[in-house]
Amino acid sequence: MLPKPTLLKIAIAQIVDPQAATRVLNVDHVAHLTDSLRDISQFSPVVVREDRADASIYHLWDGAHRLQAAKDAELVEIHAHVFPATATDAQVRRCILESEFITRTDSWAVKCLKLQELKSLYEICSPQTVPGKWKRGVKSSGEPVPSFAKHIACESGNGKSTIAEMLTLAKNLGEVVLRKLDNCNLPKEIGKELLKVKTEDERVAVIEKIQNMSSAHKSGRRAEPNVAAALDAMRKDERAKACAGIHLTSNDAQVVHTRMESYMGIPDGSIDAVITDPLYHQEHLALYGDAARMSAKVLKPGGFAAFYCGRLNLFKVMSLLDEHLTIETLLTLEHKEHFGNIGSTRLAGDCKHIVICKTKDAKTDFHGSVKGIIKGTGQQKDSHIFQQSVTDLDHLIDVMTKPGDVILDMFAGSGTTGVAAILKSRRTILLEEDAEDCAECRARLTHALNQPKVLSLHPKAQQLDGHPSSEPTALRIAV
Repeated sequence: MLPKPTLLKIAIAQIVDPQAATRVLNVDHVAHLTDSLRDISQFSPVVVREDRADASIYHLWDGAHRLQAAKDAELVEIHAHVFPATATDAQVRRCILESEFITRTDSWAVKCLKLQELKSLYEICSPQTVPGKWKRGVKSSGEPVPSFAKHIACESGNGKSTIAEMLTLAKNLGEVVLRKLDNCNLPKEIGKELLKVKTEDERVAVIEKIQNMSSAHKSGRRAEPNVAAALDAMRKDERAKACAGIHLTSNDAQVVHTRMESYMGIPDGSIDAVITDPLYHQEHLALYGDAARMSAKVLKPGGFAAFYCGRLNLFKVMSLLDEHLTIETLLTLEHKEHFGNIGSTRLAGDCKHIVICKTKDAKTDFHGSVKGIIKGTGQQKDSHIFQQSVTDLDHLIDVMTKPGDVILDMFAGSGTTGVAAILKSRRTILLEEDAEDCAECRARLTHALNQPKVLSLHPKAQQLDGHPSSEPTALRIAV
């Protein structure tokens, strides 16, 4: 049975504060309480406990601001809940927390912290309720003792499941993260999402990112921030920082005039990723098998390969790729609707597929989050009949590689893959059998090498303005 406090009016001079030396008071809050005290003449009682040696002295447990306000208002006496000297620290603190949990309108994060502390105090006062102590908590009199969740649910009116959820958040997030969530006034849903983030430092960083993103949301320029959006933004920031430290030269952007099937100039295990767009027509499907065979040789362990593919022969292409590589996933590139003739069939060209493969022995996953559908920005055809848009490659490059990696395109065409790779601070090797296309590749890559590196191109950034880059540091490809 918990000791019951007695409501008394005691002299302020009889109250001592054991934590006075380290306690920090909010001056504005004290001033507000002082004004309220003078106007209303009363407020909630402070909480004290009788001194064990001298019954005329009371030790302050709760209400330091109220006590200071009473002193500033020049009061002589103050109302107090007085615990007897026999009450233990755990019993007094538990009574205070139970009252606060029920009566105060704290934020959900503060309630989680109080609930966690209250649970530990409850188990100190009623050790038979500690999990593993007894099969059932029973007092010496034989009267059942309820579990903490059931007890506090009855006392507070909250459901047992709500109490269990808050205890889970308190246990797994920790005080530092919960205090941060409280200071930023973030909802409980954010706290639940943070359970998926592994370390405390990462959680704090995510909260700070969400707080920064909130200003953009309030101005109507962004959707309401969440943990997933914050993590994505943080990954982009990291990639941008990594890109900023890499400067590419012409040695890092090679164009080779050759047929893919006969080229032997790339050492095995030297390529980080393959991104290529072979011909889709029935008579050229064998090229996918040749490209997959070459990719399996030149890719590093854990490397990825992305093959563009039309919808009509998708399953045949996947069968050819699967002979040499492991198919990881299938993405859809959605672009502005147009129609093309496939033999006698008029086929809507509103999308195409990208088959993502990895080496047979690879055990790694993508470096970042993967979108199932990539929203295309419209086809760019000013350099080549089968030319892709530079911006459509942004997501692929981000999730398959990191800055400084080498990207191979075996069917370079006009060099769009190489341009996108350079602008994202990746090195590139392009293979193309048409001499005119090779010349176009070299011109576009030379132009791209002089552009500032960017994290993500604006959809309309098709024509790049020339800005000389800083003095480059050579990063040579061993081929």
